[in-house]
Amino acid sequence: MKRFLLIALVASLTTLAVPGTAMAQPANDDFDDAIQIAEPLPFSHATSTVDATTAPDDPLCAGNGHTVWYRFTPSSDMRVIAHTFGSNYDTTLSVYTGSRGALSQIACNDDFDSLQSRVAFDATAGTNYFLMAGSFGMSPGGDLRLTVEQAPPPIEVAVTVNPTGTFNPQTGVATISGTLTCSQPTTFAGLFGDLKQRAGRVIITGFFDVFPEQCSGETAWMATAQGMGFFGGGPATASMFAVACTEFECAEVETTQTVRLQGSKS
Repeated sequence: MKRFLLIALVASLTTLAVPGTAMAQPANDDFDDAIQIAEPLPFSHATSTVDATTAPDDPLCAGNGHTVWYRFTPSSDMRVIAHTFGSNYDTTLSVYTGSRGALSQIACNDDFDSLQSRVAFDATAGTNYFLMAGSFGMSPGGDLRLTVEQAPPPIEVAVTVNPTGTFNPQTGVATISGTLTCSQPTTFAGLFGDLKQRAGRVIITGFFDVFPEQCSGETAWMATAQGMGFFGGGPATASMFAVACTEFECAEVETTQTVRLQGSKS
């Protein structure tokens, strides 16, 4: 449905300037009247956009109905998150640098959480960033709640493999373990890899994956690998890829380590 609304919006782009009711228009209805986002963050602002208008040069971000504007000039480099959570209508949110009529879009979001929007961007000290909150397509405005806050530092992730593992002499299944370390609590974490061992002229390969419920700090993991053939005692090579995600972003790491397999009690 939204796709058809957006097509209709683009087709009628030249008629988007809406007079509105001057007495009811929000103070930051126009780009030139953008509200300054003050430091220190967080910043929050509430306004009604029911009678907000659309200027002919307002940029597009899933439409540009009922737009209002904000300006942020950080005093230091920082990562910024802005969202419209708590608003009661279908919002869009976008971020720009440049000047009126020559804006460069650096972020745009329509539906991040249901009908609410969220953007994240890296801000440079002394640079003017312009935030446009609008309604999707040509849909009505409503009660806007804008929040701007400083994001946490990027998540960092590291993975290790313990130098020894085990194999079951009866099944040939190998078990290896290690740690996954995440600098922040995660919403998703996973390890994917393979274990290889040479047996004469044959290379036995088994695949494994592990999904910890949550990774926060150092988290232990254990995985089993069953190959085409039996793993046995001696060195094997574990190659793996790990990914960990917060609600804001993901980080990845790869590692290859030698593991010495030892027989386990069956």
